[in-house]
Amino acid sequence: MNKRFRQYIGIVIAIVTYYVVHEGAHLICAASFGVFKQIIFSGIGMEIDVYREKMEDSSWNSGELYSAPRESVNGQIK
Repeated sequence: MNKRFRQYIGIVIAIVTYYVVHEGAHLICAASFGVFKQIIFSGIGMEIDVYREKMEDSSWNSGELYSAPRESVNGQIK
């Protein structure tokens, strides 16, 4: 394999790994709140579907609570 091909494979693996970890975090949060419905595969990706009627206001707000520290950490990494 030449160098450029290995670089492209590395980039693709990194993107897929990030995507799996990101959607996995959504799955863990939905499962912990007891609102997980299904995994939807569409287009080039997947989404975690939830029962919105089961979610309380606290469930929606907690997503906002953990997003602020996460985004600040992402800002420091970049």
